[in-house]
Amino acid sequence: MSRPYALLRAGFPYFTTIGVRRNQNVTHPTDIAFGKNGEIYIVCQMHISQNTGIVVLNIEDDCLDFFSLQGSNFGQARFPECILIDDNEILYISDSALNRITLLSKDGEYISHWGEFGSKEGQLNRPSGMSFDSKGNIYISDTMNHRVQKFSKDGEYISCIGVFGSKDGEMNMPFGIKVDELDYLYVADWRNDRIQKFDSDGKFVMSIGKSGAGRGEFNRPSGVDVDLDGDIYVADTMNNRVQLFNEKGRYVQRFLGDATLSKSAVELMQVQSLPLRLRDSADLESQKWLTHPRSVKINSDGMMFVPDYHRYRVQIYKKEAYHLKESQLAPEQRSPKLKTV
Repeated sequence: MSRPYALLRAGFPYFTTIGVRRNQNVTHPTDIAFGKNGEIYIVCQMHISQNTGIVVLNIEDDCLDFFSLQGSNFGQARFPECILIDDNEILYISDSALNRITLLSKDGEYISHWGEFGSKEGQLNRPSGMSFDSKGNIYISDTMNHRVQKFSKDGEYISCIGVFGSKDGEMNMPFGIKVDELDYLYVADWRNDRIQKFDSDGKFVMSIGKSGAGRGEFNRPSGVDVDLDGDIYVADTMNNRVQLFNEKGRYVQRFLGDATLSKSAVELMQVQSLPLRLRDSADLESQKWLTHPRSVKINSDGMMFVPDYHRYRVQIYKKEAYHLKESQLAPEQRSPKLKTV
């Protein structure tokens, strides 16, 4: 699949917010996957609550389903981290506490699971991020083993990328990962505060970022996604933001949060006198900000979904960009400075 030479970036405006804790169980959302009919599957964590599970919403903020995962039995999870959906609408959930991958139907019915604790090939220690490649193989971020492992859909070990360290190609507690449509692997190298890119053979390609709070810097990045234009999105968790980079790793912009009350939150608050009073007298500026986003996901329409971990909601943005040919752009400038058109 070819990508544009460049983009005319018209904007990336806030679109809407979905989810609320009290009547939808959207509690500590960590990750998102998209169904074929507009379903938005949201993984939610609670340490000792039946609210640990998967909430299914749509873009209109209607609650379509909820299935609890709390527990250690087959089909349950103690600490679900990430979710994938394959072409057959089978859900894959990584469980960092039980060190396994659980497979469920789209309605939450248990199918199977695989994975075991350990550090040998094919074993897992705190699995987190997951992504499919173009052949249907599944990459898993094996966080405490400081590597990314590649498996078949049935859990058969194929290969491994990474060892512990901070040099190029090495990892320290990798978390979110993404395999793009060209089969490049992107790794949110959590403890090293960077994003690493590898080719399909596991060869290091490039690194983005360093520790810090400035533009293009990270403080414990937990999630990464790549859209069809090659743009790279990073959930910069402890800096409370999402950062956007182009295909070459150049910083483009950041998202700090623009949330409004979701439809379900409005409906809930209208019958709650105390929250109404508190919101009426509150400084609302900070209420819209992101707080510890754990992942970022892009759907097929180019919309960005950010699970707002400590705000119990999902913020959604809509990209507006136009493909450009090389002939449409002037030569590279020595000291580029964009002025208002």
